[in-house]
Amino acid sequence: MIVRATAILIILAAHAGAARAQPDPIDQGAHRAHAADTPSHTAYRCETCHSGGGAVVTIDGWNAASKSCAVYCHGGFAGGRPSTVQWTAAAARLTCVACHGYPPATKAHVIHAGREGYGMRCAVCHGPTADWLRRHTGGAALIALDARAGIDAAYGNGSCANVVCHSNGRGTPRTVAWGADKLSCASCHDDETTPAPRMSGQHGRHFRIGVACADCHGGVVDRSKQIVDRTLHVNGTVDVKVLAGRYSAGICAPACHETRAW
Repeated sequence: MIVRATAILIILAAHAGAARAQPDPIDQGAHRAHAADTPSHTAYRCETCHSGGGAVVTIDGWNAASKSCAVYCHGGFAGGRPSTVQWTAAAARLTCVACHGYPPATKAHVIHAGREGYGMRCAVCHGPTADWLRRHTGGAALIALDARAGIDAAYGNGSCANVVCHSNGRGTPRTVAWGADKLSCASCHDDETTPAPRMSGQHGRHFRIGVACADCHGGVVDRSKQIVDRTLHVNGTVDVKVLAGRYSAGICAPACHETRAW
């Protein structure tokens, strides 16, 4: 009897050990990254992905075969292209690029944030609030403009207003639609196409005699009005480079006329 009781105890202990060896579901894959508060989002409830209350995943975008997600919170927003993210612990710590691409391909992101554009960081338009990361998957684009955009800068109804980078350089901003077609020089400041240009100094007189922007700002723009160096454009400084001659401290001494004050 003692031998049989001992055998039974051994079997029971083995079963108990096997039960203890079963991993906690919360430790599987990226559960902890989703079910706990993180700097980038508040904790998701189990029902968010398991609406039936069991282990079956019911959220749209889940691929059971590849164990991957292509859902709203990984870039599946309106007009976006959701990234397919593997359901693994290693994939739990994602960067902006993993879901949005950098820059995102939507609207005017490319010109604002791309290498061929102005290289702006996401936080310039989406980040000065303390909880911006936690709000970024909330279902709406969070726009919170950096102070460098101007104290009165605002975004609303799909347009930017009072933003210094869409101004004439003299404190008069223009309202520009987000996602508008490629902007011309006149979209933000007057040029030779403007009937009554209100630019500084002798701009109006030069425009009337056919002087192009590139004739005096050759380091910034070419004669086809293409920006050639974006680091010199919208940088808070007037960069003058005349075709021949020199310009300094408001005094112009080019080849086309004698020395004059601007």
